[in-house]
Amino acid sequence: MNPIGKVIFCVLGLFAIPAFSQNRVGNGGNVILCEEKTQVSRIELLDFFETHLPLIELGDNHLQIARKRFETLGTLDSSLGQQYLSRLEEMKAEISLREGVELVPVADSNHILKPAGAGCSVQQIAIRKKEVAEKEPRFLINKKYWDLLSHRDQAGLLVHEIVYEHFYKLGEKNSDKARIFTAHLFSKKFEGLSKAEHWKFVTSLKVPLYQK
Repeated sequence: MNPIGKVIFCVLGLFAIPAFSQNRVGNGGNVILCEEKTQVSRIELLDFFETHLPLIELGDNHLQIARKRFETLGTLDSSLGQQYLSRLEEMKAEISLREGVELVPVADSNHILKPAGAGCSVQQIAIRKKEVAEKEPRFLINKKYWDLLSHRDQAGLLVHEIVYEHFYKLGEKNSDKARIFTAHLFSKKFEGLSKAEHWKFVTSLKVPLYQK
C-alpha cells in the first residue's frame, strides 16, 4: 500500500470505530449521582430527578412495582399495557448486572439539568445493545449504581428501558419523551387519571400512539 493509501485507510478507520459502536448501542439510561468524600450521598433516576410531578410511594420489589405500573397503564390503554408487561417478562432474561465497570456514556439523554455541586454528575447506569449475539444479554446495567437505587428507582429504570426501546423504534432519537412518559407512570396524578386525560397527555408528547 502506498503512503497516501495508508493515510486514507487510517482516517477511515478513525470514523469506523465510533460508527460501529453506535450501531451496537440502541439506547441508555441515566442516574444523577452526588458523592462526598468518595461516599454516594444521593442517587436517583434521571427521569424522576427532572420531573415536577409528585411521585407515588410504592413497595419493596422492583419487578412488582414495574408490573403494577404497566397494569395501571393497561386500564387506560389495554394494548400498550399488555405489550409492556410481556416485554418486562422477556427482559428479565436479557439483563446483565456488571461489576467493576463504568459504562461508556451514550449521547442520547439530551438533558439540561443536573444537581448543583461539584460532586454531582449524570452517570450512565444502563445500555441497551441494538444488536446481540445468541444468548448475549441485551441490557447492561452498572451493578454498583443499581444496588444503591431505591426499589422505585430500580423499577423506574426497567420501565424507562422498555418505554425508550419502544419509542426508539417509533423514531425517537433521544430519551426525552421516554423519561417524561416514565415519570408520568410513576406520578401520583397517574393513579386517578381518566382515559381522556391520559390520551391528552400522550397526544402532547407527539409520539405515534393512538387510542383504539
